[in-house]
Amino acid sequence: GIRNIFNNYLIMFGRLVRKTPSKQIFTSAVRCYTNELDCAVSSSEFKELVDNFEPEQDIVFLDVREDEDTTDGFLPTYNSNGVKLRNIRIPILDLIEMQIHELEQYKDTHQIFVYCRGGNKSVAATRILDLHGYNTVNLKGGISKLKKVMDLWKQGSDSETKRGEEVEAFFEAMKLNDKYHH
Repeated sequence: GIRNIFNNYLIMFGRLVRKTPSKQIFTSAVRCYTNELDCAVSSSEFKELVDNFEPEQDIVFLDVREDEDTTDGFLPTYNSNGVKLRNIRIPILDLIEMQIHELEQYKDTHQIFVYCRGGNKSVAATRILDLHGYNTVNLKGGISKLKKVMDLWKQGSDSETKRGEEVEAFFEAMKLNDKYHH
């Protein structure tokens, strides 16, 4: 019965949270027992999850921003303890078309923390993913709120950005080269 269900949960940040061997993570089951329409975390709660992330935790950080929304920066590849975060970026339009191959392996096992620039696209994304059976939590206020409590990377850690930087550096070097040889 309901008592057995609650034995596996505890209250954290004023919400129902699943007990796990290592750290606590939020559960979509929260929706059944609270009046909240959507399960969401604040910037400071999100920062705490990033700072305390451990590889054995069943957590994925999902960025659903389109390229033009990424000017505020990116989650770092590693947290302050040097632990590599499980970061995935799937722009919202790809997600709407269900181009989510990277995410599928985490469907039944992981909590997906979804974020965007201001918090609206991620609400849409969490609803879509919930309909498809994913366990999602939205970051309230998005990256624009998160950047007030956490240092973000100015460049993406994705290979396209790295390639862009390399190409830029190459052309800068060419310009310098031209200066000295003419």
